[in-house]
Amino acid sequence: MGVLTQLPNTNMVKKALKKVPFVVVADNLMTSTTLYADLVLPVTTIFEDVSLMAGVRSHYIQLMEKAVEPVGEAKPDYWIFARLAERFGFGEVFNQPIEHYIENCLAETGITIEQLRKGPIKPVDAPWIPFKDGIFRTPTKKAHFFIEEWQKKDFAPIVTYMQVKESPKGSPELAQKYPLMAVQRKLARSIHSSHGMNEWILEVQRNQPNLLIHPDDAASRNIRNGEWAIAFNHRGEHRALAVVTRQIKRGVICLDNGWWEQQGGSSSHVTNDLIEVLGTGHCCNSTLVDVRAEA
Repeated sequence: MGVLTQLPNTNMVKKALKKVPFVVVADNLMTSTTLYADLVLPVTTIFEDVSLMAGVRSHYIQLMEKAVEPVGEAKPDYWIFARLAERFGFGEVFNQPIEHYIENCLAETGITIEQLRKGPIKPVDAPWIPFKDGIFRTPTKKAHFFIEEWQKKDFAPIVTYMQVKESPKGSPELAQKYPLMAVQRKLARSIHSSHGMNEWILEVQRNQPNLLIHPDDAASRNIRNGEWAIAFNHRGEHRALAVVTRQIKRGVICLDNGWWEQQGGSSSHVTNDLIEVLGTGHCCNSTLVDVRAEA
């Protein structure tokens, strides 16, 4: 789901997808990305098959049991992988029952499927303390203020401030054309773009994107509260309802994250697609734009 709505610079992503000779999307919804697919494979939801939940966002390991039968021709992702593996000649590695792979994941934990069938298990009872007893994950076991590995990669070996490239100070010429910094916020209506087309949530929360802008910035652009406005730059544009408020700083606007192409377009149409120097993540909150009232 996230390719068209969550990756920055949506128009560039569209061009990239069009260059791929054959695009396959496996999903349980007709998402924005499926609009650019040559083949859409229907897959099961988390309620329609057995799986294992264990990750950094939960303290528990849980068996996700099937609640209902799959709809139509929907199949689990691993079923698709197994069919592909068979055609490449090593299907026996992938075509085992899902319980086989769950047991592999649990092999070194001492936890069994039978235990999980009785309920979730918290594998670590004591609270996790980062750097317990002052031991750090470094060659010396101590905290390093000077990092040789950074120096070898031509990064500053000590923690230092690095100017954001796409910003009024980092790129003043670009800021002459696009003087507002755009950030994005998460909403109760969706998890990134998940649930973005859920009719019940749209009814309770909202069904139109908003754009927060300071009264001074709105007045100089003839933008009125509750009317349509367009955030734009050299990458694209995003249409949203203006919310004129002092809850946003002058010189900054805030866009909603998670809107689909079918809902008028994602805020990622304008987002910066540079890569962070150390974190290697994208710079979606380091984006220069301007805003105009819809004609």
